Amino acid sequence: MTVVRLQRHAPEANNVQVCAVCGTTDGNSVTDHVQVGPPGTPTHDEGVCETCGAVLHRVVDRYGQQLTMLVNEAQNQPSDREITTPTRPPVQP
Repeated sequence: MTVVRLQRHAPEANNVQVCAVCGTTDGNSVTDHVQVGPPGTPTHDEGVCETCGAVLHRVVDRYGQQLTMLVNEAQNQPSDREITTPTRPPVQP
């Protein structure tokens, strides 16, 4: 089980210069601390900017702490199998 633990306005983020989520390099905006991984042994221990921290906080507030999140990319273009075009009838000589 993977757990995401977010601590808002954490002292651990004081020296972090890059947000682990959006990549902003404004060190002053990196105010939050996120740990991701199995409970007790996070595999990621990083700083998060105020904006990304607020988004994570809102998602949990809205959908609850027992949240499983799957992220997929939407299919924006049809595959070759899905393209159907009318075919011309064969031309007879």
